[in-house]
Amino acid sequence: MIAARILPSPEPQRREREQTRPRRAAAMRRAIWLRIVVCASLPFLLVMAYVALFAHVTSLGYTYARAESDLQRARAEHLQLEDEVARLQSPQRLAAMAKRLGMKDPGTEMVVRLVPPPTVATRWPLPLGTIFRMR
Repeated sequence: MIAARILPSPEPQRREREQTRPRRAAAMRRAIWLRIVVCASLPFLLVMAYVALFAHVTSLGYTYARAESDLQRARAEHLQLEDEVARLQSPQRLAAMAKRLGMKDPGTEMVVRLVPPPTVATRWPLPLGTIFRMR
């Protein structure tokens, strides 16, 4: 009986209640802060996504404008090169260059026209009688 007087009996119900109340309060505080952070960050993320999309569209607009200007420049250069080709292939220029090099217009007697030989139309495969002629 002496031991019973020295050691008090533990009260488990009070200790469990005392321990669970601070844990519940801390968990509820964490849940409230989590809700606040989510509710505050959601509009921020939406605005940042809008800004990113707007920046991308603006970048595409500048790229399109640059491509249009390059296309116009290429078209102008193409027209200029076509004019130069036409000038270089003109018969008057070629005649002047030939005269400067000492060339002259050939007469009709200097031109020889070669006629290709007539082609013989054959059917393939040839009949056996024409390949192996028996005497």
